[in-house]
Amino acid sequence: MKTKLLIASTFVLLLTACIKDYHGGGQEEEIIFTEKNYIYEGDLYRISLETEIEELDMTIQELEDIIANNQGNEKTEEQLKDANVQRNFLKEEIQSIVSLEQVGLRIPPPPPPCPSPRNCDFSFLEYILADSSVQQLEIRLLGKDGKLIGGGTINDLESLPGSKNQINFSNLVISKDTEAVFNIQVKVIKFDQTELNYSVN
Repeated sequence: MKTKLLIASTFVLLLTACIKDYHGGGQEEEIIFTEKNYIYEGDLYRISLETEIEELDMTIQELEDIIANNQGNEKTEEQLKDANVQRNFLKEEIQSIVSLEQVGLRIPPPPPPCPSPRNCDFSFLEYILADSSVQQLEIRLLGKDGKLIGGGTINDLESLPGSKNQINFSNLVISKDTEAVFNIQVKVIKFDQTELNYSVN
């Protein structure tokens, strides 16, 4: 009888230890960030907004030139006003993006010209980072011909150690023997149900 109890107790202890390890109760795997193995969604959003601002700057300059040459009308004035309002909104939106430096993370920044995706080497990507307001990400990395070469739906974001619960992370899958990334499409769903859709070329 004692032998049966001892065997049963040993089995329960082993099962508990396995469950603990499976659910993350065991030793945590160390996460090491390099200059090339992560991408921060906030950087992508910032780049998208900066591109929009550049386009608005050109539109504003064109409208101002039209007005300065006495070729404008009420519609031109209204378009100029709307463009300036939109530019100011986008600049405020950039200011609201949480940077990794703000939370005290000492992660090596990507080498120039990154984090702008232009000419970046994404073949070493392993992680996606996002601020803690993000509930779910859909990120699609596309090649020159529009072929999907990485990304997917990410809804298992976890708090990044050392980020004061302000930055989350998850693994990012990308083909290792692939062409350059030409377009990144992003859909962000936040906990307040706000949704952002943008792309970076």
